[in-house]
Amino acid sequence: MPKPHRSLDLGEKPRWAAIGLVYALALAYMVVFYLMPAQGPFLMKSLGAAPASTGLLLGTFTLVAAVTSLLYSRFSGRFDPRRAAALGFLLLAAGWSVVTQAHSIAALLPALVLGGLGGGLVLPNLYTWLADITPAAWRGRIVAGMSSAVFLGQFLSPLLLAAPDTHPAQGFVWGSLAIAFVGAALLALSFTGSKLKAPNQAA
Repeated sequence: MPKPHRSLDLGEKPRWAAIGLVYALALAYMVVFYLMPAQGPFLMKSLGAAPASTGLLLGTFTLVAAVTSLLYSRFSGRFDPRRAAALGFLLLAAGWSVVTQAHSIAALLPALVLGGLGGGLVLPNLYTWLADITPAAWRGRIVAGMSSAVFLGQFLSPLLLAAPDTHPAQGFVWGSLAIAFVGAALLALSFTGSKLKAPNQAA
């Protein structure tokens, strides 16, 4: 009697170095992205925002990120995910740079739009890249690891980028510089060779 066909080759090994890089990018992204939910309300209060205005601005930020992710999903696979993610990092850096210069609530709105656009691009592309470099048999476990990196970034954000009461935008200064560096490095990496696909996807 013939043995059942095995559709997945469980012997294939993930490329842990590349996967670790994607995890690190996701963690760095969330540390900086989460500045606005974690520290934005304190910054807005220092600029004289009412609670209702703070909620509306934060809602605008997350809505822009959600719509950007949804729209980009229609084009997923057409672009090198590293370059699209790098663009997201750089847009997020630009948004937080504007935050550091804002002296009024109105001046925060373009910063939140830029940050939302950048944030909405990053995660879909990191997940696409992760799928490209992971053997099918391992994807469930490795995607779970990605979720852990995201939640860890949320936890670390207020610890790594804490701002004193006298300078509530200071975390955004360091965050924008750090994520701009990461975005530039990722963009440079995208020009160095192949898309690092998993062995079963190699040409």
